[in-house]
Amino acid sequence: MKKMKVLLITGILSGLFMTACNSNNSAQAQQPQGEVANLQQQVGGTGAADTGVASTGVTTPVGETTTPAAVPDASANPVAGTTPATAVQGQVGIQVKTIEELTTLTNAAVEKVNAAAPAGSRDEQIGQFFQIKDELKAVEREIDYYDDELEIQFKSGAMDRMTYVTKDREVDLLEDQLDRAEDMLEIKFGIND
Repeated sequence: MKKMKVLLITGILSGLFMTACNSNNSAQAQQPQGEVANLQQQVGGTGAADTGVASTGVTTPVGETTTPAAVPDASANPVAGTTPATAVQGQVGIQVKTIEELTTLTNAAVEKVNAAAPAGSRDEQIGQFFQIKDELKAVEREIDYYDDELEIQFKSGAMDRMTYVTKDREVDLLEDQLDRAEDMLEIKFGIND
């Protein structure tokens, strides 16, 4: 959806630019720039503002802006280091959990699925199913945030390739556990969602 908006804006900008180049009147050339600014405000900005990357540098997980060559302190970054036990605000303003917290959340979600048994009327069973599935999706979102933070750290140079690959494999294992739990939940409740 975001890509479509960016492509739409790019198309509009291209059309407006071509129109402005053909115009002899400078007032007419100024109008498309105002329209572009209005469109950007309506869409919510461009990619740089949405990703948390400042135009002058890289935003660190704790919200400070540094030059792109600077490497964030590993003790303040749950992705680069494994020391902190609390969640830290990530690049995109979301509290990112540590891999240990994600493992605990995943194990708890899998245990909940294993303990789940359809009970009550069919409507109650459907309610049970979607309640547990929503919890699985919430854990999956947390893992996705962590995975996004890993990628940001790797691309900014704050993490070497081997560390990234190792941590990405840990993420893949957690995602696989959640996928198996979701499949088991669908089988237990007889709902293929």
